[in-house]
Amino acid sequence: MMWGRNRKIRSPRQWVRDGVAWAAATGRRIARPAAAIAVVVLAALTGWTAWDRLQASPQFRLRELGVDGAVDMTAEQVAAACGLAPGHTNVVLATRGAIRETCVSDPRIRDAAVVVEPPARIRVTIRERRAELYAALPDGLWAVSPLGEIFAPVDPDAMRPLPVLTGAEELLRDDPEPVPPEPEATRDEKLAYRLAVAQREARATRRAALLAEALS
Repeated sequence: MMWGRNRKIRSPRQWVRDGVAWAAATGRRIARPAAAIAVVVLAALTGWTAWDRLQASPQFRLRELGVDGAVDMTAEQVAAACGLAPGHTNVVLATRGAIRETCVSDPRIRDAAVVVEPPARIRVTIRERRAELYAALPDGLWAVSPLGEIFAPVDPDAMRPLPVLTGAEELLRDDPEPVPPEPEATRDEKLAYRLAVAQREARATRRAALLAEALS
């Protein structure tokens, strides 16, 4: 190997000094990622501890639940329908959207507006789906809304003096939606499916006409 003409010859002391400097720099490079990992792990552990404390803290448990708009339903029924339990629901972790979605999943509630007020208060304003008449079905009386929706079984203790539609149990019963055939289904199977869909739609039309007449 040929050395450049201007290259200086380093003394043993310089070799030792350079070696120490290289070792120190390498140590710093290794220490930085290790320190960063330690910080991330510590932050994660701290975060989990804070999360556990947030979930367990009685300070954020629901203590005051306001219910507006209920007519046929009681405040307790609205709370149960919306999945809210005083003394148990964590107000900080609750979201308006999730509470509203739970509320409207109950057929008695047409719409709901939710206000979450940490640390311990939630207010729910509902719009009920109210009965205009009752319909006698094979499994008992059901409530019918002004829009002709058969939406909920009737609680005998909460019945109001409304007309009762009888003699149409077969027409008013719920029709299961036909199951679409597989792509490889036979021609007869596909034809049977189309026929079932047409019959279901025809029954729905007749049912709507009957309910509209009863509600008029």
